[in-house]
Amino acid sequence: MLVLRVLPVILVVVVVAVMTVVTGGPSGATAGSERLPDLDQAVPSRLVITRAGSAAQPVYRLGFRSAVANVGAGPLVVEAHRPGRDTGTMVADQLIERDGRRAS
Repeated sequence: MLVLRVLPVILVVVVVAVMTVVTGGPSGATAGSERLPDLDQAVPSRLVITRAGSAAQPVYRLGFRSAVANVGAGPLVVEAHRPGRDTGTMVADQLIERDGRRAS
């Protein structure tokens, strides 16, 4: 199902956006040396509620369109890895540009 494939990507984008807001940008020691992304969340639209499961135990699923735009000076680069295809979860690292080079 497309929703199950897109959900991890949306989750990574949301986590990165929250991390960017929480860290508050560059500190005084690194100001000017880092080019950081700045994610702008669009208002969700196209709300859809679908019903699945049996009539006795219905399951409701909420779907919506969501978009994020990078309005910052730096690119949003996320690298993900896992030990093998049989591992269900991945580790994601955000890379930032520092002094013209990418660093994790």
